[in-house]
Amino acid sequence: MVSLSHFKDKTAVVLGAEHPLGAALVARLATFGAQVIAIAGSEAARPPLAAAAACRVVPLVLPYDQTANLEWLRDVSAETALHVYIDLTAVVPATAIVPRDVAFARSARVGAIVAAPLRRGAGRAVIGLPELPPDAPPGVSARQAGFAALLQGFAAGAAPARWLGLTLPGLPLGWGAADLTSAGDLVLMLCHPASRGLAGGQRLTWRAAQA
Repeated sequence: MVSLSHFKDKTAVVLGAEHPLGAALVARLATFGAQVIAIAGSEAARPPLAAAAACRVVPLVLPYDQTANLEWLRDVSAETALHVYIDLTAVVPATAIVPRDVAFARSARVGAIVAAPLRRGAGRAVIGLPELPPDAPPGVSARQAGFAALLQGFAAGAAPARWLGLTLPGLPLGWGAADLTSAGDLVLMLCHPASRGLAGGQRLTWRAAQA
């Protein structure tokens, strides 16, 4: 595991914090001493996120069909140096309320807001991408391709920041403690200087341990 002292007093944004992995990363980053803005899509996610480490976590509700809090995030980011950005929007399960096209638009908007602060902080960004089954319908494949293209777009010209992709299970997963630790360790490694040998835009894959 990488040296966790690297995250002390750093600023992090986690988008898709309602995902089990997102919530776990918010808690871990706060425990390691980072200041974390945890962005979730529903009010129900606010209390558990705030409870993770109240003095170091700012839970921000950003409903998928609204953009009201984007101005707040833009104002906060205007002069801030951002060191860690994690976007799990693409792996939050889609519902009738959260269609993928709306989720994609939110991911693109927030990514555009944090791009400059990441450059100022020479930060690291990780975008979660869903693993596709071999028989994935064309629409699902196209949505995944859209998020992959978003990663490449943000990675281009991002230096000294760097954007990386991490493929995660697209099907429902129990996300037990071992899975959260294993996947979380990989995300944190990608946000750490230990990953400096990886080129921007590169994608890695994480898979749950087989029972």
